[in-house]
Amino acid sequence: VVAPNQAPIAAAVAQRGAVVNLGDHARVAPADYRKAIEALAASPERLAEMSRRAGELTDGEGAARVAAVMREGQ
Repeated sequence: VVAPNQAPIAAAVAQRGAVVNLGDHARVAPADYRKAIEALAASPERLAEMSRRAGELTDGEGAARVAAVMREGQ
């Protein structure tokens, strides 16, 4: 989380099991990143489940929507 408005979104996505939320970037130490990465590396099943859950939160059409809005503005 690098901005205050990202905190509730990060918390909600983490609650859905789609990410590991380490919190405010200013309070995250290199050891925190290492610990999170090692935990995911040790559990490919957890990583696969996170990926599946993340896929449920998106439709994969975001870039197309952004492009459409940009075309409309021309």
